Parts: sequence; C-alpha cells; structure tokens
Amino acid sequence: MIKFITDSSSDLFNLMGQSLATVPLSIATDEREYIDDENLDNHEMLDYMLSYKGKSRTSCPPVDAWIQAFDHAEAFDFGAAKLGAFGSAEAAGLGGVGSAGAAGAALYGAAGADGAAAISDEGLEIYVVTLTSGLSGTYNSACLAKDMYLEDHPDAKILVIDSLSVGPEIRLIIEKMVSLKACGKTFEEVSEEILAYQKKTRLYFGFTSIHNLVMNGRVSKIAGAAVSALNMTVMGTASPEGTIATGRKARGKKKVIRGFLEDLREANYTSGKIYITHVENEEFAQEVKRAILSEYPAAVIETYPTRGLVSYYGERGGIVLACE
Repeated sequence: MIKFITDSSSDLFNLMGQSLATVPLSIATDEREYIDDENLDNHEMLDYMLSYKGKSRTSCPPVDAWIQAFDHAEAFDFGAAKLGAFGSAEAAGLGGVGSAGAAGAALYGAAGADGAAAISDEGLEIYVVTLTSGLSGTYNSACLAKDMYLEDHPDAKILVIDSLSVGPEIRLIIEKMVSLKACGKTFEEVSEEILAYQKKTRLYFGFTSIHNLVMNGRVSKIAGAAVSALNMTVMGTASPEGTIATGRKARGKKKVIRGFLEDLREANYTSGKIYITHVENEEFAQEVKRAILSEYPAAVIETYPTRGLVSYYGERGGIVLACE
C-alpha cells in the first residue's frame, strides 16, 4: 500500500485524479483563525487580512494531525491515476475534495474521520512532502509524527521530505514521487532519486506586497518599506536553505515578465513542467505563461490559484512559479 501526503502549503487537495491527504496549516489574528483546508473562503480571508491592522501569524499542523493522516489517507491507485503531464483540473489537484465528498475527506480519504479499515503494515509506504523548514515547523512536526507512528507500526516505511520550498515546487516533488513508484522503484530508490530531483527544481516569485512576510519576520522591514513606497514588485526565489531570498525589484508587468524569463535562463531551464500559481491574478499568470511559451515552445505550463497559506504570504496579485 502506497500513500502520498502533504500539507496545505502545496495548494493541492487532489493528486492526478485521486484524493490527496492534505494536512492543513492555519492563519490567525487576535480576532480570527482560518484553517487552510478545502472549506476555506480564500477571497474573504484576503479581504479581511487587507483591512486588519493588527498582527497576524501562521501555525504548523500539530503532530496528531500528521499521525491521523498516516492512518487514514487513501492508498494511491496507480491503475486509476491520470499519470500524464496534467490531465483535467481535477486530476491536477484543483477540484476541492474530489470523490471523497464530505468535509474533511481531503484529509481522511474515503474512510472518513471515524477511522479506516484495519490493514497490515507490511508493504505500507508513506511519502510525505512538507513546507520548507526554513519558514515553518511543519517539517519537524511531520518528522516527530513519523517517529511516533513507527513505534506502533514498525513494519511501515515513511519518507518525509523537506521541500525547502512551497506551493508549486511541492507539487513537482510529489508528482515525481508518483512517477518513480509507477515505474516500479523501491522505497530506497525513491528516497535517493527524489533528493537528486530536488536539486533540479526551482521556485521563483513576484509579490506586489510583502506586508505579511515583514510582519512575520520573513523579510526585512527595510525591504518591505521600499516595495510599498515605490509601488514595485519584489522578485525572488527559494534559497538552498529554504528561506526567502529577495532579489530584483520591478515596476510594471513587462519588467516582471522579463524577470521571470531571466530566472529561467539562470536556472538553465530548457523544457519540462512549469507550474504558475497566482493570488487572484489569473490574467497576469496567463501573460507570464504566454511569454514563457514564446521563448520555450516545448514547455508544459499550467496556471492555477493558490490556497490559504501561499495566498497569505503572497498577498493579492502575487505570482509563484516553479520549474523542473
């Protein structure tokens, strides 16, 4: 039995047409808390955060949430999976809870929150990809859950990968894991080859506001003040350590697009998947896609909206791009 699990910073609730166990992070102020699951009203959260003047914060999933996901996540059905480059929006992981239906099903799968049928641990392999440890305690929480779970399930095998990234780059990593298992790779082979694949993938962003990043200590106040005062887009990448590395600043869409193209050239990108996510900015995401295709006709590109955690940090208008 093979299971794939991630957290809500991946922006995924389905994977290649199947339910994906997605453990939610949370976003909170002194007045409200938002759980980043399939029921989150992302638009309302963005409106509220824009009007709220106090401090806000994010929280990683508790250890128990990971253990429940290990127990109740659905086994991946490779025979039914849509293993092409993308497939439909639902196959890409964008269709809410998919066939599971009920609230919470994206976390617990078809078995529901009341539990799953008892299964043998022999042959059980669980593959987990988390939000970067450079920004969150999510990876450490998942590792602690792994250690606790293996005490009671010693025959299981669990791989927890620190993505050193967020959003669309997590999706690339998970899809690569699925591809490796579909090719018959062993647990040990997947563990080795996925680390090599991570060295190839890259993540870039363009944010028109970094207020929430500054408030949470992710970016310096000086950088935040400059972006706000000059009405510019700050561009950057995920550093090798999994932190936010800001770089060039651009004013106007054309310069932002040129910045992304320069990022791809510096990454020695030639072809392959590119995922472009956006915070309520589909029109510009499509402009970026067209510009990339004009230079890289063989690129396979998909755009889709961010969910709660990435929307909170990217803020309305933000663009995040990952490539392999």
